[in-house]
Amino acid sequence: MDEAKSELLVPQHWQCIAEIPHFPFTSFVDLKQALAKQDYSLGLDSLAAATWVADFSTGWGKTLIKSLSLMLYALILVVLVSIVIYSNYWLLLALPFIVLMFVISTPSSPWRQFVSVFGAAIILLSLNLWLQDINTPAYILALGAITFVVVRVANYINHKSFHQALISQETVFLSMFEQAKCTLRNNKTGEVYIAKDLLSR
Repeated sequence: MDEAKSELLVPQHWQCIAEIPHFPFTSFVDLKQALAKQDYSLGLDSLAAATWVADFSTGWGKTLIKSLSLMLYALILVVLVSIVIYSNYWLLLALPFIVLMFVISTPSSPWRQFVSVFGAAIILLSLNLWLQDINTPAYILALGAITFVVVRVANYINHKSFHQALISQETVFLSMFEQAKCTLRNNKTGEVYIAKDLLSR
C-alpha cells in the first residue's frame, strides 16, 4: 500500500466516535451493536466501495472482481466474433444493450428500484425465446442478462467488502465517514447522519 493510499485511511477531523458532534453513539462498540441489530444501517457510496476493493482488499474477493470485469470485456469480444462467424449484423444491437444493462444495473442508477424486476424479466424472456428457437433476439437478451448478473454480483462483493472494513476498524469508519464515502441511517426514524451536516451544526 503506497503512502497516498494510506493517508486516505487517516481521519482528519475526529480520532474517535465520541468526538463526532450530534452523533447518536459515543463508542464504536455501540455503533457496531446497533448495526448488528439493524436499528441503524450504513449507506455506502458505490464508487467508494469499488475503489476500496481495488486499493485495499485482498484475497478471493478482489480476484473475483477482476474476473467479473474481464467477463464483461469477453462478452463484447463474443459479440464481435459471432458477427464475423455468422455474418449476422443484427447482433450489433447486443453492444448498446450490454452498455445499457451495465449502466442501469449499478446501485447509483436512478432506476435502481426497478432494475431487479427488469433484469429478471430479461432473463426469463431470453430463455423463452431460446425455447421458441428465436435465436438472434434470445442471444442479444442473454448477453444483456449476463451483464446484469455480473454487475450485480460485482456490486454485492464490493459493498460487502467495504461494509466489513467499515465495521472492523474505527479509524477506517471515521476516515470514510469524513470523506462522505458512507452515511449512517436510523432505520426507526429515517434520520440520516452525514459528516458535512454534523460539521456545520
